[in-house]
Amino acid sequence: MQLCRAPVTYPSCLSLASLLVNVVYVKQYGSQRMCFYEGAAPNCEMPGNLSITNGFFPVSRNLSYAISDLHGEAVLAESTTYVVPVNVKTVYVTGGANGSTVVLQNAGISVVGLEPHTLDEVRVTKKGASFTNVTANTFKFTAGIDYTNLRMTNVATRDAIQFVPTTLKRYVPLDGAQFVNVTGNYLALLHHRGKVVADNSKIIWLNRVSGAGSVETRNDGRQLNVALLTGIFGPQYEVEYEAGSIFYQSQEATAIANALVLPTVLCVVVTLFSQGDKLKWRR
Repeated sequence: MQLCRAPVTYPSCLSLASLLVNVVYVKQYGSQRMCFYEGAAPNCEMPGNLSITNGFFPVSRNLSYAISDLHGEAVLAESTTYVVPVNVKTVYVTGGANGSTVVLQNAGISVVGLEPHTLDEVRVTKKGASFTNVTANTFKFTAGIDYTNLRMTNVATRDAIQFVPTTLKRYVPLDGAQFVNVTGNYLALLHHRGKVVADNSKIIWLNRVSGAGSVETRNDGRQLNVALLTGIFGPQYEVEYEAGSIFYQSQEATAIANALVLPTVLCVVVTLFSQGDKLKWRR
């Protein structure tokens, strides 16, 4: 296996390293100062005995607000409204980003928390997003977007996370979406399509029609299928929905749609299903 040696010498090598590389090791070879750091080459390994006595001098790279065009990375280290540039695919969040608003305007962006933080708001407008170790007061997902294979892992939120369709699409594509250890509040799915995984996360959902969408629970995951309730949440609601435009003309059905995207209904439903003996979350 080859060593993790940069293709250029010091100091030019510093601009090639990923923003996650905090230390670059520099060693003199004749007249050249070669650089070694994790990921310098595909499937490489670092040299052994990275000590000064062995000729390796560590050069620190402090995280700050920066962008790596080569790796498509950015570090958010200050409180601001940050619209992710088109060339950035990974945003690293530090503790200095407290109170920030982050807008994901491109597909396939990953947001990764490096230090404890609390963002004010995260807005997702395109598909393919993933979140790891991220805390935010509010996550806003644009209505009707294809969120197939969405990933949210170790996410904390103050407000409920809501996925709703547009009146034209009538459903939210969420097949393969995984919510792992999403805490602080609940996820609300209105008319989703595909199988969603709730792993140590709680999901409240209302199906578009029987069989259109499902939720699989793992570990301490919980789900509440509102369609299992009687009355307007039952079969008659599905019949009215499948009739087509009557869904949007029916005051009763419209009330359901509006209610599910308001935090107040989450409080009501959670209260009902916290009684334990009579009504319970399904595992």
